[in-house]
Amino acid sequence: MNIGYAQVVITPSLDRPVFLAGFGQNRRAESVHDDLYARALSINQDGKTLVLCAVDLVGMFRPHLQAVIQRLRVPDLSLIIACTHTHHGPDTMGLWGPDTRTSGVDQVYLGELQERLIGVISTALEKPQPAAGMKAGSVLVRGVAKNAAMRIFLMRN
Repeated sequence: MNIGYAQVVITPSLDRPVFLAGFGQNRRAESVHDDLYARALSINQDGKTLVLCAVDLVGMFRPHLQAVIQRLRVPDLSLIIACTHTHHGPDTMGLWGPDTRTSGVDQVYLGELQERLIGVISTALEKPQPAAGMKAGSVLVRGVAKNAAMRIFLMRN
């Protein structure tokens, strides 16, 4: 098994208005508390490659992700791009602009973002290192964050 990793800052410049995603219209970024990142992990085993890419954004629509995938041109690549769903990143979906009828997406930033995603995924694929295996872990830290899960009830006939 070979593993590759890369990360890149995707924080938008505040030189232009940045409308923040979630929690209503016309929330404009005034400063940057922490940078936003795109992180890519490539896993290659037995000639098959999987890339997991996590992006600190509320979400992205399929056409924007398809543009990234098409430009990668990596044969037989399995790719998962997931957004962390932060409500303190830029509006990348057009739902949180200055009002309910105006998109908050900065098209210049969206183009830069696509380039950075292509770059971080490509870098993760470039020089994978041998790995004996993988382990995963988690830790609960009370009082720091909360995951509000939705309950779904299935009814049977």
